Amino acid sequence: MALSWECSHCGKKEPEDGVVIDAVCHHCGRPLCSKDRIALRDEVFDSRAASSTAVAFHCEECRKRFHPYTSSLG
Repeated sequence: MALSWECSHCGKKEPEDGVVIDAVCHHCGRPLCSKDRIALRDEVFDSRAASSTAVAFHCEECRKRFHPYTSSLG
């Protein structure tokens, strides 16, 4: 049996559901597909985060909990 990764947000599985699981949440470590990952600038990686490209991926729950006022990078 082949290993099948599942997005913790939408529940779709790679590869049978046509998604790519390409990130884990920076806070909780849950796997995320490219549609459900949220990229945020994060000062944990770089103290100049406001003007840098230091980013971390987050799930929706951790974005709300840890970064409620931070805008997504797209």
